[in-house]
Amino acid sequence: DIGLNVWTEENGDLLFYLSKTDAFDEHGRLLKLGRIRVHFSPNPFAKGTPFKQELCLQDGTIRIDAGDLKLAVWVDANSAAVHVDATSATPFKQSVTLEMWRTEKTLLSGSYRDQVFDQHCVDRMSANELPVSYPDTLLSATTDFPDQIVWYHRNTQSLFSATTRLQGLEPLPETVTPDPLLHRTFGAVIKGNGFVSEGAGKLSSSSEQSETHLTLVPLTKQTASVDGWLSTLKTLQKDVLNVPLAVAKSAHDAWWQAFWDRSDIRVSGGNEKETAAISMGWHLNRFVVACTARGGAPIKFNGAIFNVDGINRDGNPARNTADDRQWGTAFWFQNQRHIYWPMLAAGDYEQFLPFFKMYRDALPMAKHRTRTYYKHGGAFFPETMTLWGTYLNGDYGWNRNGKAPGLANNGYIRRYWQGGLELTAMMLQYYDHTQDQVFAKEYLLPIASEIMTFYDQHYNRDENGKIYIYPAQALESIWDVANPLPEIAGLRYCLPKLEALPHALTTAEQRKEWVRVYAELPELPVTTENGKQVLAMAGEVKGTRHNAENVSLYAVWPYPLVGRLQGNATLAQDSFGLRPVKYRTNSCWHSDILFAAYAGDPTGATHYLANRFLLHGKCRFPTFYVNGDWMPDLDNGGVCQNTIQSMLMQCTEKKILLLPAWPQSWNATFKLHAPQNTTVEARVENGKIVDLTVIPESRLKDVEIWGKR
Repeated sequence: DIGLNVWTEENGDLLFYLSKTDAFDEHGRLLKLGRIRVHFSPNPFAKGTPFKQELCLQDGTIRIDAGDLKLAVWVDANSAAVHVDATSATPFKQSVTLEMWRTEKTLLSGSYRDQVFDQHCVDRMSANELPVSYPDTLLSATTDFPDQIVWYHRNTQSLFSATTRLQGLEPLPETVTPDPLLHRTFGAVIKGNGFVSEGAGKLSSSSEQSETHLTLVPLTKQTASVDGWLSTLKTLQKDVLNVPLAVAKSAHDAWWQAFWDRSDIRVSGGNEKETAAISMGWHLNRFVVACTARGGAPIKFNGAIFNVDGINRDGNPARNTADDRQWGTAFWFQNQRHIYWPMLAAGDYEQFLPFFKMYRDALPMAKHRTRTYYKHGGAFFPETMTLWGTYLNGDYGWNRNGKAPGLANNGYIRRYWQGGLELTAMMLQYYDHTQDQVFAKEYLLPIASEIMTFYDQHYNRDENGKIYIYPAQALESIWDVANPLPEIAGLRYCLPKLEALPHALTTAEQRKEWVRVYAELPELPVTTENGKQVLAMAGEVKGTRHNAENVSLYAVWPYPLVGRLQGNATLAQDSFGLRPVKYRTNSCWHSDILFAAYAGDPTGATHYLANRFLLHGKCRFPTFYVNGDWMPDLDNGGVCQNTIQSMLMQCTEKKILLLPAWPQSWNATFKLHAPQNTTVEARVENGKIVDLTVIPESRLKDVEIWGKR
């Protein structure tokens, strides 16, 4: 959960931003911890000096060779530590300086693309008060941290109480998680062997050396006092330094080796430039996600912990700092989901847990909100929500005169609640893969049972006794519909899978209720286009379109009720092929290539896939996706990763279908994960499986190769 953006400058400096997944400020903004400048003398980076900088994916290390100087920069995969190793045949002097930009209380009045700050950049604590950036604290020399740099940001204000007060949720029940922002403190300590202090914020080597080592230890923690945070930081640093560096590096290398051994995709053939880009994109996207997936909060789709200053979401110069991002403080399910879905087939299961944990921790707030607003049981999660589960204040609306409690002012998300169903589907598939009953008890069932209860109790029945989902909206696109397809498909997908869980996990009463609710569901809505039956957005469309989502294809993915695995591929392919031309979009969170893979359309799946994997614009790093919601745009990478995996393999709980949307001209080697703790390794030549290994072997009988190629 520690990130670095690393670069060098010709003046002899190595620089990096230091970031952490849980460094949330008073407004819930995810901030950088700081920028570090490491200066070398004599200058190893002078123009004309032989120079090489490489990110080595195999062991997660940046290596820089500059003349005689060799640098290795790495974030320990197993502990809270950043290491900077320098060696040279020519002795050198070195200094380390912390560069801070949050030095005073500052009004956040900047702009993105000349667009004034709004609630989608940073939320307000009151209707008439503009958001403020608060300063960091740099410590002078202390007895606990001699000849070291120590700094921190401590939240003495919090957006939490503003949201609960405005949104009518006070008083909060004791079950609700306490304010996660107030007194949250984040910062770091820097120590170097043979380095001495040159005042607050700077260290220098005491003499010329041929080898140096710097250790940075970051920490985020809510404590009653600064002293409590400093004490924890001191203990954490001691634990890091007590592990011999060679031992830590060996364990670090082993972690990355196990990570890369877990899954793999290498594509060739066809247009070699495109297939090479896809192979590289898959590995680089998985690497970036792994660097930000195991921390104290979920991955932010809009830049994660790798956003930088001076550049906007299009990759063009801008006035933003490295703290800024559009669509800033909230977690947007429409986007976040794309980062996580690919983890299933990649086998990166542990990376899911911070995402699931955020929703589990927010469940008491969601139940309280449902009871407060709608006077019934169950829970719902808004499409865009804070770390603790509320709407953003700007979305909810500061002026509530004449507005029903609970209904957000922002029409795009007013009744966009179906993310709870997709979250349930994701957790059900996680359980299918891992068979982890502890997970089912602690995450899946507490959330899923409340989501199902909400849909059961929130809506009336029609004259036929079927649930009539109205008033409702079809994602962000149509704000006034009845029986939207995503809700119907989500319920039709989740309820049978919940009922089929081992009886040791569920009660007879739960299973009875799930069977009853399923029987009361309307059918998937369909319509006719060009004489062909296709999926429809909703049973009744009453409003106009506001966004470019292909709503009807949610029954193809993420709720795979229609497709090759289900035996109704024609409906899936016609629904995909006849989707509105105007809304055939192919960047950021838009999922056309993924819909194509699940519809069994290789041409549609490969369309623009290579380009999307490399949407880096003017950025040096090949998968620092631009032209999205912010840079790097990780939901774009997730769509691409999920697409190539789904072209190779799609699964139900028991069935494994290979090459459901694979071009005949493409070759591949791959290792992917399937339900029931299964791995599938294969080699594909000219669109045919020529080598196949399934572990355990008992699952080989469940494998089908599309077209028996």
